[in-house]
Amino acid sequence: MSTSQRHGKGGDARRAFAADPDPSAPVRRESARRAVVLLALALLAMGARAADSRADGTPLFAVPCLSLAAGANPHSLAIGDLNADGKPDLAVPNAGSNTVSVLLGNGEGTFATRTDFGTDSSPCFVAIGDLNGDRRPVLAAASYTSNAVSVLLNIGTSTTCVRPAPSGLPRGFQLLPSRPNPARVTSEIRFLVPAACTVDVALFDLAGRQIRSLASGEVELGEHDIRWDGRDDSGVPRARRRLPREGPRRA
Repeated sequence: MSTSQRHGKGGDARRAFAADPDPSAPVRRESARRAVVLLALALLAMGARAADSRADGTPLFAVPCLSLAAGANPHSLAIGDLNADGKPDLAVPNAGSNTVSVLLGNGEGTFATRTDFGTDSSPCFVAIGDLNGDRRPVLAAASYTSNAVSVLLNIGTSTTCVRPAPSGLPRGFQLLPSRPNPARVTSEIRFLVPAACTVDVALFDLAGRQIRSLASGEVELGEHDIRWDGRDDSGVPRARRRLPREGPRRA
């Protein structure tokens, strides 16, 4: 056999191989094409559903917003169940009025009128947690200009502001000067206790008659502030007030 004949046979073999591809290749290409088409259709369907959901006009949030009154210059807020009724409440630090506003929730998106509690100057942030192990939420407010943290202990019926006693332990119950003095509307009644104890804090007139009960319950060691709005127990404004100057465990 000549060389040209051998080459001719080889060329015929190569042409026969090229003309006889893998019979499964067209099937794979068709399956891939169908998969791409199905994916494109699925993406188009998802886009159409998203467009329909946006076109129905249903907003994510109610408008207009519910506006709740707080103190001056509120900086942040915390959410928690502060009165153990199973409903979320709001705590808002007010840097402009040196208070934390507590708004008790009604469980349906509305809130009661705020109650303000005094803190150190310019509170900016507040956190909620059980700090003393009594299973009641406590408020801790970080105050910017006074470089202090105000702790508001939850005593069930009211809230008092607690800070560590300055310059060591007090020797006994001490009534500190109220502030501001003189006070136009509200003032803070301040006292020190040498140990955790039960106290009753009340205001009396010059004749010894009680005009306002401010707090009653367990308090921790340290300095305590209780805010008074200048009114007696019946809500009538009173111009004069007096506290006992000292007492061993009760005031």
